[in-house]
Amino acid sequence: REKRWLRSTQPVKLDRFKDEWGVQPSAAARLPAVPGQVLSKDGEGEDDQPLDEKEQFSYRSATAILLHMMRWSRVETMNAVRELSRFMTEAKQSHMVALHEVMEYCASTAARGLVLCTSVVWDGTANFVFEINGLSDSEYAKGESRKSASGWPTWLFGMCITCRSKMMPVVALPVTEAELYAAVQCAQDMMYIMRVLMCLGLKVKLPMILEVGNKGAADHCNNWSVGGRTRHVEVKQNFLRELKELGFLKVKWKNGSDMTSDLFTKNLALGLFEKHGSKFYGKDQYYVERTGDKSGDSIAGKAEARDDELTAYYYDVWKDIIDGSPDMGRMSEPHNEGQNDPK
Repeated sequence: REKRWLRSTQPVKLDRFKDEWGVQPSAAARLPAVPGQVLSKDGEGEDDQPLDEKEQFSYRSATAILLHMMRWSRVETMNAVRELSRFMTEAKQSHMVALHEVMEYCASTAARGLVLCTSVVWDGTANFVFEINGLSDSEYAKGESRKSASGWPTWLFGMCITCRSKMMPVVALPVTEAELYAAVQCAQDMMYIMRVLMCLGLKVKLPMILEVGNKGAADHCNNWSVGGRTRHVEVKQNFLRELKELGFLKVKWKNGSDMTSDLFTKNLALGLFEKHGSKFYGKDQYYVERTGDKSGDSIAGKAEARDDELTAYYYDVWKDIIDGSPDMGRMSEPHNEGQNDPK
């Protein structure tokens, strides 16, 4: 609490995995799913038998717990749990194996959880300007349905506000259409957060930055030309273009290797998983063990650096108040130059 950051964990849920499903921590459980794995309704061959009624009930119960955990504490499991949730009525043995992999991963990283920490502290005034940005990505034609998977987080001063992993309701024809679909959903979340803050009488920095993982999608959002091959996505294009013209949104392209949204659209290998996942759970003890990076918890370190500056400033200000100094003008002076410096 003193450092102004919070890590959300759910130990009671993990205890249920141990008590009801016999899941135990394992050093080998380093990922929630096999890298590149995509679950299929047909399973993994003729020998992959459907679950019986009792097993199916157990599958549904465990998946329901994971659905709750992925929302509030274990966002890095979102893609794996989304795939598991597709088989709540007719799962197979291979799906049960995948379910146990996610549970073992969670049990083996019990201290890991979503960290809430901003890079800037609100000074409590209405003139403070909040910064919102988003990242969107899609995995094209994923699975036998050929529907693409969308993933996007939104951020407020580097703190995750919302994150989603969702299968599209329609089949996208080109990759660009799938990316535009994900970008529109991310933009809608960003607009919602902006309106909530504005309804409270607070200010938001405009334009908000939306980064997409497809160069073609970014180019479509930043021009007004419509060709024969893109008329069927004209409505989505124009929605983003109108937000850009109104000054609400700015769309940029982001390199695929740096696209954090990949965490929500595909099962990543260990290196990329920890790289992107650390944006949500920080450089915790498991991150250090698996990557060898001993630089410490990036989120906690950010909070400590920020609060050291705040502590020094508040000490000087309140010392003047306690001493009865008549010079109170310094309370409105920023500690450093910049629009959103702590006061």
